[in-house]
Amino acid sequence: MYILGIDKSPFSTSLQSNIDPLAMGFYCTAVVVTALLLLSISAKLPVVVVVAKDYRVGGTDGWTFGPDFLQWSEQYNFTVGDVLTFNYVKGQHNTYEVTEDAYKACDGGKTIPPLRVYASGNDVVNLTRAASYYFLCNIKGHCLGGMKLNITVAANATPTPTPSGGNTPPPPPPSPPLPPESRGNRGAMLGKWWWGCAALVFGIFTSLY
Repeated sequence: MYILGIDKSPFSTSLQSNIDPLAMGFYCTAVVVTALLLLSISAKLPVVVVVAKDYRVGGTDGWTFGPDFLQWSEQYNFTVGDVLTFNYVKGQHNTYEVTEDAYKACDGGKTIPPLRVYASGNDVVNLTRAASYYFLCNIKGHCLGGMKLNITVAANATPTPTPSGGNTPPPPPPSPPLPPESRGNRGAMLGKWWWGCAALVFGIFTSLY
């Protein structure tokens, strides 16, 4: 007979009563030990969270005359994935990404073509590679007046996995032998083993994730 998903047939009852609860106990212990080993391995793996940062060039002053952009840039360690934002009044300035030679000569395109040109007033530059970046304002006289920026972008550091501390605790000892049980009680004992094992494994994996 099958009621609410539980097989109550004589064959099923006979099969459950013939399963040794002691063997099921050892099986459950093996599953728990495996879960504990996974937890130990997981505890030794570092969790690396890389958060990209958005830098407003020049701070609160923005991309304009006045700020010391060299001094501003030396406050930060730029890494791949970070973003530079050049804020200014559209039409009064612009942002040219140029080569090192063009940067040194304040050449926005007379002899050395720029790499990229921005003129939105809210120029967003994604730092996608580990390298030196060079920027200047190409409005006449602005670069010579100090509107130039050079930064060095580093690659994201990948730490070497290290143990979280302490030695891995030994696995728990196997369960002691169970006293003999009558055939009539074996089915109930089997159910208790399954539920206890399932609850313990669920608790371990909940702590893992």
